Amino acid sequence: LATYHRAQSLGEGSYGSVITVYDDDGNEFALKLFEHDEEEDEAGVSLGALREISILRLLKGQNAHPNIIEIHDVQTGFEDGEDAGAGTAGYLANAMPLYTEGSLLDAVSKITTKQQKVAIAHGILSAVAHLHENSIIHRDIKGDNILLEDVGDGTFKTVLIDFSLAKVIDPE
Repeated sequence: LATYHRAQSLGEGSYGSVITVYDDDGNEFALKLFEHDEEEDEAGVSLGALREISILRLLKGQNAHPNIIEIHDVQTGFEDGEDAGAGTAGYLANAMPLYTEGSLLDAVSKITTKQQKVAIAHGILSAVAHLHENSIIHRDIKGDNILLEDVGDGTFKTVLIDFSLAKVIDPE
Protein backbone atom coordinates (compact mmCIF):
# COMPACT_ATOMS: atom_id res chain seq x y z
CA LEU A 1 0.00 0.00 0.00
CA ALA A 2 1.24 3.44 -0.89
CA THR A 3 1.31 6.40 1.45
CA TYR A 4 -0.72 9.35 0.24
CA HIS A 5 -0.55 12.98 1.24
CA ARG A 6 -3.68 15.09 1.03
CA ALA A 7 -3.65 18.00 -1.42
CA GLN A 8 -7.21 19.30 -1.89
CA SER A 9 -10.87 18.33 -2.02
CA LEU A 10 -12.38 17.58 -5.44
CA GLY A 11 -16.00 17.00 -4.45
CA GLU A 12 -18.55 14.84 -2.69
CA GLY A 13 -21.04 12.24 -3.81
CA SER A 14 -23.65 9.97 -2.29
CA TYR A 15 -21.10 7.37 -1.11
CA GLY A 16 -18.23 9.60 -0.03
CA SER A 17 -15.82 12.30 -1.08
CA VAL A 18 -12.95 12.59 -3.55
CA ILE A 19 -9.68 14.33 -2.75
CA THR A 20 -6.48 14.96 -4.66
CA VAL A 21 -3.52 13.19 -3.10
CA TYR A 22 0.09 12.59 -4.05
CA ASP A 23 2.44 9.76 -3.17
CA ASP A 24 6.04 9.97 -1.95
CA ASP A 25 7.27 10.09 -5.58
CA GLY A 26 5.10 13.13 -6.36
CA ASN A 27 2.52 11.27 -8.49
CA GLU A 28 -0.98 12.72 -8.17
CA PHE A 29 -4.12 10.62 -7.78
CA ALA A 30 -7.79 11.06 -7.07
CA LEU A 31 -8.62 9.25 -3.82
CA LYS A 32 -12.28 8.32 -3.30
CA LEU A 33 -13.02 8.06 0.41
CA PHE A 34 -16.06 5.94 1.16
CA GLU A 35 -18.08 7.00 4.18
CA HIS A 36 -18.39 4.70 7.18
CA ASP A 37 -21.86 3.12 7.19
CA GLU A 38 -22.71 1.18 10.35
CA GLU A 39 -26.08 0.09 8.90
CA GLU A 40 -24.48 -1.70 5.93
CA ASP A 41 -22.42 -4.23 7.86
CA GLU A 42 -20.42 -4.70 11.05
CA ALA A 43 -17.20 -3.43 9.46
CA GLY A 44 -18.94 -0.25 8.32
CA VAL A 45 -18.17 -0.79 4.64
CA SER A 46 -20.96 0.41 2.37
CA LEU A 47 -22.41 -1.78 -0.33
CA GLY A 48 -21.55 0.94 -2.87
CA ALA A 49 -17.89 0.85 -1.86
CA LEU A 50 -17.75 -2.92 -2.14
CA ARG A 51 -19.49 -2.84 -5.54
CA GLU A 52 -17.20 -0.16 -6.93
CA ILE A 53 -13.95 -1.73 -5.79
CA SER A 54 -14.99 -5.25 -6.83
CA ILE A 55 -16.10 -4.19 -10.30
CA LEU A 56 -13.03 -2.02 -10.91
CA ARG A 57 -10.82 -4.93 -9.85
CA LEU A 58 -12.64 -7.10 -12.43
CA LEU A 59 -11.82 -4.49 -15.06
CA LYS A 60 -8.04 -4.51 -14.53
CA GLY A 61 -5.16 -5.92 -16.53
CA GLN A 62 -6.18 -7.71 -19.70
CA ASN A 63 -9.82 -6.84 -19.03
CA ALA A 64 -9.14 -3.08 -18.75
CA HIS A 65 -10.68 -0.57 -21.12
CA PRO A 66 -9.22 2.85 -22.00
CA ASN A 67 -12.56 4.61 -21.38
CA ILE A 68 -13.16 3.11 -17.92
CA ILE A 69 -11.41 4.45 -14.82
CA GLU A 70 -8.69 2.17 -13.53
CA ILE A 71 -8.18 1.42 -9.88
CA HIS A 72 -4.62 2.05 -8.75
CA ASP A 73 -4.74 1.15 -5.06
CA VAL A 74 -7.15 0.37 -2.21
CA GLN A 75 -6.52 1.78 1.24
CA THR A 76 -8.18 0.97 4.56
CA GLY A 77 -8.37 2.49 8.02
CA PHE A 78 -7.74 6.22 7.62
CA GLU A 79 -7.85 8.22 10.82
CA ASP A 80 -7.05 11.80 11.69
CA GLY A 81 -3.57 12.14 13.02
CA GLU A 82 0.11 11.96 12.27
CA ASP A 83 0.10 8.54 10.56
CA ALA A 84 -3.14 9.06 8.69
CA GLY A 85 -2.06 8.43 5.10
CA ALA A 86 -4.34 10.91 3.36
CA GLY A 87 -4.92 12.67 6.70
CA THR A 88 -8.67 12.20 6.89
CA ALA A 89 -11.19 10.00 8.64
CA GLY A 90 -12.62 7.02 6.78
CA TYR A 91 -12.50 3.27 6.48
CA LEU A 92 -12.01 2.48 2.82
CA ALA A 93 -10.60 4.42 -0.14
CA ASN A 94 -9.51 3.72 -3.69
CA ALA A 95 -6.85 5.66 -5.58
CA MET A 96 -7.41 6.35 -9.27
CA PRO A 97 -5.72 8.47 -11.94
CA LEU A 98 -6.42 12.19 -11.67
CA TYR A 99 -8.05 13.80 -14.72
CA THR A 100 -7.57 17.56 -14.59
CA GLU A 101 -9.92 18.55 -17.44
CA GLY A 102 -12.89 17.84 -15.19
CA SER A 103 -16.20 16.19 -15.98
CA LEU A 104 -18.18 16.25 -19.18
CA LEU A 105 -20.75 18.40 -17.42
CA ASP A 106 -18.08 20.95 -16.48
CA ALA A 107 -16.56 21.04 -19.97
CA VAL A 108 -19.64 21.36 -22.17
CA SER A 109 -18.54 24.83 -23.33
CA LYS A 110 -15.12 23.43 -24.45
CA ILE A 111 -16.78 20.89 -26.77
CA THR A 112 -17.45 22.84 -29.94
CA THR A 113 -16.63 20.69 -32.96
CA LYS A 114 -18.36 17.68 -34.45
CA GLN A 115 -15.06 15.75 -34.20
CA GLN A 116 -14.97 16.35 -30.43
CA LYS A 117 -18.61 15.31 -30.00
CA VAL A 118 -18.13 12.13 -32.03
CA ALA A 119 -14.96 11.17 -30.08
CA ILE A 120 -16.77 11.71 -26.77
CA ALA A 121 -19.84 9.72 -27.84
CA HIS A 122 -17.63 6.91 -29.18
CA GLY A 123 -15.68 6.72 -25.91
CA ILE A 124 -18.83 6.54 -23.79
CA LEU A 125 -20.49 3.94 -26.01
CA SER A 126 -17.28 1.89 -26.19
CA ALA A 127 -17.06 1.85 -22.38
CA VAL A 128 -20.72 0.82 -22.02
CA ALA A 129 -20.29 -1.94 -24.62
CA HIS A 130 -17.26 -3.27 -22.72
CA LEU A 131 -19.25 -3.26 -19.47
CA HIS A 132 -22.13 -5.12 -21.10
CA GLU A 133 -19.74 -7.68 -22.61
CA ASN A 134 -18.63 -8.32 -19.02
CA SER A 135 -22.22 -8.54 -17.71
CA ILE A 136 -21.95 -5.23 -15.84
CA ILE A 137 -24.46 -2.40 -15.89
CA HIS A 138 -23.35 1.05 -14.67
CA ARG A 139 -26.77 2.47 -13.62
CA ASP A 140 -25.50 6.05 -13.11
CA ILE A 141 -24.20 7.41 -16.42
CA LYS A 142 -24.40 11.21 -16.36
CA GLY A 143 -22.17 14.18 -17.17
CA ASP A 144 -20.62 14.24 -13.69
CA ASN A 145 -19.54 10.60 -14.02
CA ILE A 146 -17.64 11.08 -17.29
CA LEU A 147 -14.21 12.66 -17.00
CA LEU A 148 -12.28 14.18 -19.87
CA GLU A 149 -8.63 14.07 -20.84
CA ASP A 150 -7.29 16.41 -23.53
CA VAL A 151 -5.40 14.16 -25.97
CA GLY A 152 -3.73 17.12 -27.70
CA ASP A 153 -5.26 16.92 -31.16
CA GLY A 154 -8.32 18.98 -30.35
CA THR A 155 -10.27 15.98 -29.05
CA PHE A 156 -10.97 14.60 -25.61
CA LYS A 157 -10.74 11.07 -24.29
CA THR A 158 -13.69 10.15 -22.06
CA VAL A 159 -13.35 8.09 -18.90
CA LEU A 160 -16.38 6.57 -17.18
CA ILE A 161 -16.19 6.75 -13.37
CA ASP A 162 -18.27 6.09 -10.23
CA PHE A 163 -19.22 2.44 -10.14
CA SER A 164 -20.88 2.56 -6.70
CA LEU A 165 -24.31 1.83 -8.24
CA ALA A 166 -23.00 -0.61 -10.88
CA LYS A 167 -24.11 -4.20 -10.82
CA VAL A 168 -22.90 -7.51 -12.19
CA ILE A 169 -25.89 -9.20 -13.80
CA ASP A 170 -26.74 -12.63 -15.13
CA PRO A 171 -26.42 -12.36 -18.93
CA GLU A 172 -29.52 -14.50 -19.34
